[in-house]
Amino acid sequence: MKRKFTMSVLIFSMSFLLFNHTHLSAETSSSEELEKVDKTHGIVQLPSLNVYSGSNEEYEVIGELDDYVRVELEGETSNGWYKINDERFSEEAYILGSYIVPVDIPEYEEGYVDGDLVNVREGPNADEAGVAELDQGQQVEIIGEIDDWYKLKLDDVSGPTYVNGSYISSEDPDALDETDQSASEETHTLTEIDYSHGVVQSSSLNVRTGPSSENELIGSLDNYARVEVEGETSDGWYKINGEEFSEEAYVSASAIVPVNEPEYEEGYVKGDIVNVREGPSEDETDVAQLEQGEQVEVVGEINGWYKLKLNDVSGPTYVNGSYINSEDPDALDETEESASEEIQVAETDERTFEETQYLTEPEYSHGVVQSSYLNVRSGPGTDHETIGGLEDYTRVELEGETSDGWYQISGEGF
Repeated sequence: MKRKFTMSVLIFSMSFLLFNHTHLSAETSSSEELEKVDKTHGIVQLPSLNVYSGSNEEYEVIGELDDYVRVELEGETSNGWYKINDERFSEEAYILGSYIVPVDIPEYEEGYVDGDLVNVREGPNADEAGVAELDQGQQVEIIGEIDDWYKLKLDDVSGPTYVNGSYISSEDPDALDETDQSASEETHTLTEIDYSHGVVQSSSLNVRTGPSSENELIGSLDNYARVEVEGETSDGWYKINGEEFSEEAYVSASAIVPVNEPEYEEGYVKGDIVNVREGPSEDETDVAQLEQGEQVEVVGEINGWYKLKLNDVSGPTYVNGSYINSEDPDALDETEESASEEIQVAETDERTFEETQYLTEPEYSHGVVQSSYLNVRSGPGTDHETIGGLEDYTRVELEGETSDGWYQISGEGF
């Protein structure tokens, strides 16, 4: 009988100790001091992470979290555990901090890549190694943000994956909704600019349906292309007119030089060694020199200066318009020159005809030359053309005398 009583007491004592131990653990858990963390949430970086009722592995396992799950962080214990808030757990819940990446909640959880071949890195820093590349318009899942870097979930990349947030947009930049885009275009306010046209200063300038890089790309313009400018938006875009664009078209103003349409598009240099400058002013730096008669392509006009396209000079090129002529000064067109000569002959004939009206009849019918050689001209004056000569003692018939001492003569040689 005595032996049976001893066993009962022992069993009762062990039950009491176990009960007391569990009670103390709960008290320890509830009184755990927490330090505030910099980030509001954490991302699991383990295929399966145990969740405990307290801040060490001796506590009860109350559940688990899958890889990339995001949970709210209440605080951190002194031994490196996070206390979490999650609707999946009705009691206090802790996870080991070494398997958690602290993050803030991103502005949006689905984004689109806005850039060609954007690097994905293994940490939130440009110095981290690249682990993948993303294409323009590619859709990605965003699970957290760390100092303007987005933590991504990429199914085809193992390990941590981060991308700079400036390359991620909430909307697909290559496929804006047409309705939203149309409404946006209607609200753009344009201000008039001082010049009627603009010249492209970029190897290739994108043309879009609205004043933003998020608007649809509808074409491009080559370097030195000149387009008509309708007006400028408040954020630095020009609305343009072009035959090749059937819808509204915009280009970034930063790649356009405003100009007026020149009087002519091909000109000739009028002057020896004319300076070409990098801006429309005498104060600008010389970048080249042009020679007399050299042919140039004129793409625009700014306050009396011509903007030129010179294939052998990179960068902007301007020349004072007073040194450019629409015609080659050293090679007048032959047709125009011939026409000029015909006008001169007609004027001479007209003048000769008029002068014959003022001849007086000489006293004698003939005259004898009293000079070793006497020039015969087409009119009464030394500025008329010499058409021959008479030797000393030659006799000629006199038709009449002008008021300024010239004889009109008749002779077989004239």
